[in-house]
Amino acid sequence: MRITNRGTDGRIRSIRYDNIERAHDTSEYRCWTMARNRCRNPRADQYAAYGGRGITFCPVFDDFKAFLFEVGPRPSMKHSIERIDNARGYEPGNIRWATHTEQCNNRRSNRLIEFGGKTRTMAEWGRITGIGWANIQYRLSVGWTVGEALTTPTRLHK
Repeated sequence: MRITNRGTDGRIRSIRYDNIERAHDTSEYRCWTMARNRCRNPRADQYAAYGGRGITFCPVFDDFKAFLFEVGPRPSMKHSIERIDNARGYEPGNIRWATHTEQCNNRRSNRLIEFGGKTRTMAEWGRITGIGWANIQYRLSVGWTVGEALTTPTRLHK
């Protein structure tokens, strides 16, 4: 059986299952189950951070096939399900597969910095500039401008 759908982002997704009833053996199914559980089950380990703070799991996705149509096949085992906007729940248009690094850039606790017309997290600016995020954070905390913090090279220690 082949499941094909055009997602909310316009991409065509196609997943082949020899037997859709065996879908529970897939990593996509396990991700779907865990997401539902952390939003709806007060006894789940992560419930307080999800369902306990109002993050919902859309009833449309109670059907695993609808969920699979939305996100498509899992690109790799390094990807897990992510909400694009952390203030919203697991709903159409707000979920995707993302790597750990991509998910870290989407945390509520991140400090966003705007420079040169672009807004990025400190960790992203650190990767772009080669200046560690902790160094950027320190520079800003002692009064450096964003431009100085991101463009002044660090001293080399020998």
